[in-house]
Amino acid sequence: MADYIAFKRKMLHLSYRLRGWRAQAHPAPVFLLGHPKSGTTAIGGLLARATGLDVTHDLFQSFGISRAEATDLIEGRMPMAEFVAKFPYAFASPLQKCPKLTFAYPALAEHFPRARFALIARNPYETIRSFLFRRGLPGDAARIERPLALLPEKQEGHYIDRLAHRWNLAVRVALDNPSSVSKIRYEDFREDKIGEIVRLADRLGLAAPHDITPWLDIDYKPRSHTGTTVEQFFGPENFARIGAICGENMVRMGYPSRAIS
Repeated sequence: MADYIAFKRKMLHLSYRLRGWRAQAHPAPVFLLGHPKSGTTAIGGLLARATGLDVTHDLFQSFGISRAEATDLIEGRMPMAEFVAKFPYAFASPLQKCPKLTFAYPALAEHFPRARFALIARNPYETIRSFLFRRGLPGDAARIERPLALLPEKQEGHYIDRLAHRWNLAVRVALDNPSSVSKIRYEDFREDKIGEIVRLADRLGLAAPHDITPWLDIDYKPRSHTGTTVEQFFGPENFARIGAICGENMVRMGYPSRAIS
């Protein structure tokens, strides 16, 4: 089955490459950014339903773009213009939900001057717990053997520290660019899904005439529920690591400095 899926993805990628000569990147896309496991898929899916616009979810995976090429882009070794010219079809949709592109925001904003941006944020304790749980990794370990395969790549340091710093990098996109990046917190979305989607669409200059009620309770991805509190999942030492690293930006994002379990 895995071989079949890989073959199907290669064929899909080849088909896009063959017709790429006539594909065009959207001139003014909306980019939905955020750290992975922040609710980007659910919010992106409902925004697409509300506006009636096509959305591309995670263009690197959707179009079979290699990790090497993604790494070169995000770490600045490949210019954004070169990447878009190589994969114009990946940017054809008016809505682009791609957490990895969060870490290429400056190059993205420069290349797409008419683009609009939203940053989806979630409490870092919940974000990191969900990220680790979906990968079968513990939260309370002193170290882990499996690589996290993070972009941007950073191999040194405690694995919790690396994820906490990555959360900071993501939310700083909105905090440092308040005039050009709208922010939406996943927790607010959970409290009022319709209202938050309508307000987000308005901030992005999008009409949202469609009723999204039938899709409010769809699980866009499998839920990551550990059955424990965040304190129990991380243990006291790793829990404190996240607070020490993320605390300042948590407050700036309107979160309490300690997680609510």
